[in-house]
Amino acid sequence: SEAASEAVGAPVSVRVVSDDESDVVRVIARSGVPEVAARDANAYARAYVDYRLGSTVQRLVEAGDEVTTKIAEIDAQIAALPANSPRRAPLEDQRAYLVEQQSRLDVSANLADSGGAAVLAKADVPTTPVEPKPVRNALLGAILGLLLGIGIAFLLEYLDDTVKDHGALERVLGPGLPVLTEVPSLGGRRQKVDHPLVVVDDPT
Repeated sequence: SEAASEAVGAPVSVRVVSDDESDVVRVIARSGVPEVAARDANAYARAYVDYRLGSTVQRLVEAGDEVTTKIAEIDAQIAALPANSPRRAPLEDQRAYLVEQQSRLDVSANLADSGGAAVLAKADVPTTPVEPKPVRNALLGAILGLLLGIGIAFLLEYLDDTVKDHGALERVLGPGLPVLTEVPSLGGRRQKVDHPLVVVDDPT
């Protein structure tokens, strides 16, 4: 992030998502300005590739230096031995092997142009926002509101312990109690009831 921020001259904030089935990672940048989002994603990807390149080359150079040191040590041992010493042949074989390894490391360092990482696709400037999405948000809001309303209705029904008819009364007190009468709930003159109270429904 620091290298990418220095490259663009502004703070870079990205999110990296890895793919479990491959070594491919996605760099995701969000901004209110499309050009800034694309710039940040590309800058981070480039900085990551440069970092991998630098670290890979550095490891190869360090390995090459270590092999060079071992070759120098073997040369010193060979120089200290007589020409007809039986220990010279194994040391010379070991030296030849190390020289071959050093050549391979030098070639690898010269060929390590990507450090094991490469940008597969640059981020293009987006033409549509990823959020907000009014249609999706409205639909989710409606669904959540409906579910919440149903949940509240069931909760109120569950908490309501009032007796509203003789069937509910029989369930609470048991069958066998006679019902003398029912008083209907009158909401106004237009409400149709089976047994209206005249003094309320038609007081004149």
